Amino acid sequence: MFDFIKTTTAIVALSGSLCTLAQAETIAIAQLPLTSESAEKGLYIDMLREMKANGDLDLDIKVVPFPRSIKMLIDQDARVQLPMLDPGNGKPPAPGLQFSSAEVHPVPFALYYNRDKPLDMDNLGQYNIETEQSHVPFFDVEFSGSTCVECSLKKVNSGRIDGFVFASPVVGEILQANDLPNVAEVPFQDYPARFLIREGDVEMDAALSKAIDNMRASSRLDIVLEQE
Repeated sequence: MFDFIKTTTAIVALSGSLCTLAQAETIAIAQLPLTSESAEKGLYIDMLREMKANGDLDLDIKVVPFPRSIKMLIDQDARVQLPMLDPGNGKPPAPGLQFSSAEVHPVPFALYYNRDKPLDMDNLGQYNIETEQSHVPFFDVEFSGSTCVECSLKKVNSGRIDGFVFASPVVGEILQANDLPNVAEVPFQDYPARFLIREGDVEMDAALSKAIDNMRASSRLDIVLEQE
């Protein structure tokens, strides 16, 4: 899926283990409920702390709004971004970027709609449906971009829009914290969550793969990400 023409040269240039970088690099993490609420709280934060404690990977955590996390990577203010969903079509969200080889975990997406206005799942293009702005290019159906997940859900609840598509674990937290009785959901699709890196960054891709493989082999990845 990616161009690894320079893989051999890059690997030779690494010092020591593939999972060890010469210095801590910045990871821009999208601010989301449950997974990354701040640089101190969230399941992704716990995962990265454990990677560091095990000596696998040390990343300087910056939690920022979703669009900014991608911009930081593009502007080279960060070397890694998390999370980015892989739509499976080989197209990253911006030129010069690529998905990591390592999959962090699958993410179930759901379609949220007003329970008084059921939708035809086979003809979603006829409706006014939103998704988080950074995910607009990933869907075959043309959804509108939203910069506020909670706001979109409130619009679904009031009937101002027909639906909202997003990661159900994130939306579930928001629904629990808000009184939105008219919002119903139906499963949409599962997508693999991956790190986003700059195109051709073989060193970081190898480091991320090694760290994730180590956590998965010890079952720690599932344990950390399934915390309540």
